[in-house]
Amino acid sequence: MKRLGLWIILSVFAGALAVELHARWREEKADHRLVLAVDWPECRDLAAREDHADEELVASLKSSGAMAIVLSPLTLDDLAAHHRVTAVTRSLSNDPLDTDRLHFATRALSEQAYRELSRRGAQDLRLDAGDRELGLVRPHGSFASLKQVELGFDVELIQQIAARGLASIVRVNADPWMGFQAMEDSLKEDLGVPGISGLIFNSDDMPGGLDSVPLWRSWLRRHDIVQALFEFHASRAALQMAHVVPANTYRSHSIPSLELKDMTPDQEFLRWRRAATERSNRILLMHVAPGDSWPGFLKKIALLRDDLTSHGWVPGFPRARLYWRDLSALQRMVYPWLAFLIAVITPLIALQRGRAMSTPYDAFLRITLITLVGSVVMTAIAQNPETRLEITPFRGIKAAFLLSWVGSIFILYSWEEIRNVLSRYVRRWDVLLAGFVIAVIAYILIRSGNAPASWKPAAEQGIRDRLESWLLVRPRFKEFALGHPILLVGLYISQLSRTRRVALDGRPWMVVGMLGQVSIVNTFCHLHSPLALALFRTFNGVALGLVIGFVMTQSLSLLISGEKA
Repeated sequence: MKRLGLWIILSVFAGALAVELHARWREEKADHRLVLAVDWPECRDLAAREDHADEELVASLKSSGAMAIVLSPLTLDDLAAHHRVTAVTRSLSNDPLDTDRLHFATRALSEQAYRELSRRGAQDLRLDAGDRELGLVRPHGSFASLKQVELGFDVELIQQIAARGLASIVRVNADPWMGFQAMEDSLKEDLGVPGISGLIFNSDDMPGGLDSVPLWRSWLRRHDIVQALFEFHASRAALQMAHVVPANTYRSHSIPSLELKDMTPDQEFLRWRRAATERSNRILLMHVAPGDSWPGFLKKIALLRDDLTSHGWVPGFPRARLYWRDLSALQRMVYPWLAFLIAVITPLIALQRGRAMSTPYDAFLRITLITLVGSVVMTAIAQNPETRLEITPFRGIKAAFLLSWVGSIFILYSWEEIRNVLSRYVRRWDVLLAGFVIAVIAYILIRSGNAPASWKPAAEQGIRDRLESWLLVRPRFKEFALGHPILLVGLYISQLSRTRRVALDGRPWMVVGMLGQVSIVNTFCHLHSPLALALFRTFNGVALGLVIGFVMTQSLSLLISGEKA
C-alpha cells in the first residue's frame, strides 16, 4: 500500500513536470519575435555632418530595418547643442546657458522644461509668454547651474517614432533631484511620455529610491511596458526590477563600440545570432562603431535584419508574458537544492545502470539516455521565471560538475581498491601527476562557464564557427572530442577484459570519459538557453562522439589483433 502511494505521488509530480516542460516548449517554439534597437544620441551624432532633420533620421532607420530607438533624457545642455533653446540675453561667458532668460523652439518644450525643473526643486522659475512661444525666466540666477538636470523625454520625437511604426525605449536614471514623491507624480503622468514600449534602468540606484519599487512594478504591469535586461553588466536597479516583474523583463544584448572595430561583419553577425539563439536575448541594441559612416551604419542594420530573418526570427516587439507566475516558496527554497542533487547523481546512476550492457555501444547509449532523461527532469524542476532570465542562475553548477565527475571513481572502484591506492608511498612522479590532473580539472571547471577569450586556444574559435555553420548548433568539445569517445574506449576495453582477450583495465578511461556525461547535465543547467537548443546540442555531441569513438575502438581492435598475430 505504501509503495502504491509513493508511485501515485511520483506520477503526479512527473505529470506536473511534464506540463511545465510542454508549456515552455510551446512558448519557445511559438515566440520568435526579435527587436533590433539603435541608440538615438549615437545615430544623431553620426548623421550630424549630413544635417538631417530628426524626422528624416527616423525614416531612414525605419527603412533600413531598425525596430526600436533607445532615447536618453533631455537636458538644457542637449537642447542648446541642437539649437532647440537659445539665450534671450547673453552674458560675457561663452556658455550659451549662462543667462536668466531662455527661448524655446516650441511652447510644449518650454512648458515641459518648466514642469520638470520645478518638480526637481529648481527655484525662481516662471514662464514668460512671447509672441508665439513661451520663454523661461530665472530672475535670481542663470540656467548654467541647471544645464545637466534631466527634463524628461522628447515627446515630439517619440510621436515621430510612433508615426513611423517604431518602438521607443527610454533610459531611466536615478535622478538625484527626484525623490519618492516626485517620482510618484511622474509615474502618474506616465513619465510625461505616453506611448513608450520599453525602458532601461540605467543606474545602480533605483529611480525614486527603494521605496518606489512597488510604484515601478505597478506602472510596468499596468501599461505593459517591457524592461530590457542586458545580460552583461546589468545595473542593480534593472536586476531589482527583474526580480519583481520577471514577466515584463526580456534579456538583451549589445556589443560595445570598441569591440566592434576589431570584428569582421561575419563575426559580428554570428555574435548577434548566438545572443538570440543560444542565450534567448530578444532585444539587440546596436552601437555605432568608431569607423562607421551614416550610410554604412544603415546598411549594416539592413544586412543584420536580413540575416536574422533568414534564420527564422520575426521582427516584432515582445509583450509581457502574462502566463509567467510569481515564484512559490517551494520554487525558491526547495527546488534549487533538489535540482542540484539530481544534477550530481544523474551521471552516477547512468554509469551504474548502463556499464554492464553486452556491447560497449549499448552501454554507451543507455548511459547517455539515462543522463539525458535526468537532465530534462532537472531542468523541469529548476526552471522558473528568474532562472530563465538568469537573474537567479543555477546554484552550484561547477560543484555539481566536479562532484559528478569525481563520484564516478567511487562507482567504478571498490573501497578496498581506493584504500590500497591511498596507502601507497607517494613518489615524485605521483606528485607531478596529481598536480597535472588538478590543473586539468581546474581548467575544465573554468571553461565550463562563460570563460574569457584568453582561456581559449587561438584556433578554437575558428573550429567553433565552422562546426556551427555545418551543424547549426555547435556541440561541446568536452563531449564529442573527449568525453564520449574515451568513454566508448573504456567500455570497449572493459568488455575485452571480461572476455579475457586483453589484460587491460578500462576503468581509468571510463572515469575520464564521464566528462562527456557530466557535460550533458551541465548543458541543461544553463536554464536561459532554449530547451530545443540543449537537446540539439546534445544530439550533435553524441553523434560526433560515436563516430570518433567508433574510429578509436576499431583502431584499438586492429592494434590488439596485430600484437596477437
